[in-house]
Amino acid sequence: MAEEFASQVPHDKFTPAEVQGYLLRHKFDPQEAIDKLDSWVGEKLEEINDFRELEKRAERKEQRARERKIKELRKKKRDEERSERRELEEIEKEEQEYKEKEEEKKKKAEEKEKGGDGKEEKKEDKDEDKDDEKKGEKDEE
Repeated sequence: MAEEFASQVPHDKFTPAEVQGYLLRHKFDPQEAIDKLDSWVGEKLEEINDFRELEKRAERKEQRARERKIKELRKKKRDEERSERRELEEIEKEEQEYKEKEEEKKKKAEEKEKGGDGKEEKKEDKDEDKDDEKKGEKDEE
């Protein structure tokens, strides 16, 4: 009987505790244990396969979640880089405008030295100086 039982149980599929549990349920009727063994082995193998399928599904779900997270992080990084580029472009634009104003001031100062009408230029220079001071105060804040 033991050899018949052992020949029907796959050795690499069940733990000793599972086999022992089955035998304990049939301890008073060993023949019934052998008769119902095929059914029990089939059910247990099905449970194992179901469990493995659940594990695979969970693993695929986790993988998709990781991929979504990576995608979100990449998008966030791209957005941050775009934002930084825009800020740099704005700074460069402001610097260029400042340089152009400085060059304009120099030209006016040179024209003034050459003998141009100083009254109108002085008023424009004062207005530009006030604008530059306001801009400087904003930059400091």
